Amino acid sequence: MSRRRKLLLALAVLLLLILLVPPLTFYCRARHALPQYDGEARAAGLQQPVRILRDERAVPHIYAKSSDDLLFAQGYVHAQERLWQMDLSRRAARGRLAEVLGPGAVEFDKENRILGLGAAADRAAAQLDPEARRELEAYARGVNAFLEQHPGSPLTAGLPVEFALLRYRPEPWTPADSLAIGLNMHKLLTNIWRRELARARVSERLGPELAADLYVSASEHDRIVAVPVQAPLAHHRRRQLQTLHGRNPSRRQPRTYPPRGFGVVGLGVRRSG
Repeated sequence: MSRRRKLLLALAVLLLLILLVPPLTFYCRARHALPQYDGEARAAGLQQPVRILRDERAVPHIYAKSSDDLLFAQGYVHAQERLWQMDLSRRAARGRLAEVLGPGAVEFDKENRILGLGAAADRAAAQLDPEARRELEAYARGVNAFLEQHPGSPLTAGLPVEFALLRYRPEPWTPADSLAIGLNMHKLLTNIWRRELARARVSERLGPELAADLYVSASEHDRIVAVPVQAPLAHHRRRQLQTLHGRNPSRRQPRTYPPRGFGVVGLGVRRSG
């Protein structure tokens, strides 16, 4: 083989490697971040083992012996499958998107910081009753248990590929973060919050009596337009609908456990210390 052909062959191999290695590396990295759908994982913080069953659509069903373990496992599963979405939602609520997405998110961050969604969530978390605090803390422990199982650089930690692309690790989860996401979702899913804010400002300046004249919420002309249905009638209608759909309301369909098509993941107890 001539020297020229050897050179052309070497260049062709080099070009092929340049074209194939990046997409293959990205594919392997993305596959590495997929949730674990079977087998067993161990996490510090559980009191009893938990079973997580996923059906043919990969929807998780969690079986635990206590509410704390149930919420811990829910946080763990959420982090497995939606950690990037969770962190993005948390940053959006607290006005911290521009830290990772750049100047294009500054205006959005500015709006949420002016509204004080993050500060409101922090105040609400500090005033939670003991039961609600325990539940949110159990959920946060589950999220953080998943993070602790994936230490190191975002390039190699097995976290969602978005963290590797943006070169940062998510911070530990807190109960206030869950509340902040709820506040931001309320803002995104309603289109009247600006009017409600204006109404609150008017009420603050004019007082409740004058504000009630401007924002009428009741009238002497109000009339009931629907009569509550009596219980026997509702039961009769339900039986009619069940009969139309070929169901016998007096018979219960037998259930199988676990349902067919489920994959099993067990979360075991790992004692710390």
